[in-house]
Amino acid sequence: MSNERNQDRGRIFPLTTDAPQAYPAEKARQGEIVLKTRQSRTIFLTGLFGGLVIVALLAIFLVIVS
Repeated sequence: MSNERNQDRGRIFPLTTDAPQAYPAEKARQGEIVLKTRQSRTIFLTGLFGGLVIVALLAIFLVIVS
């Protein structure tokens, strides 16, 4: 018997735990940012630059306060 019913909700889980299989590095890729429309590019760049502006303002504020 390789599978038994779990007492909770009747799901079937294997009794043996096999080691995870290796995934080849050639197939492993990081995701890409797809910015096909002008609106998506604008929103992305606004968020990116907005974050940089906030960090710069915070740094200036901390220098002035200290």
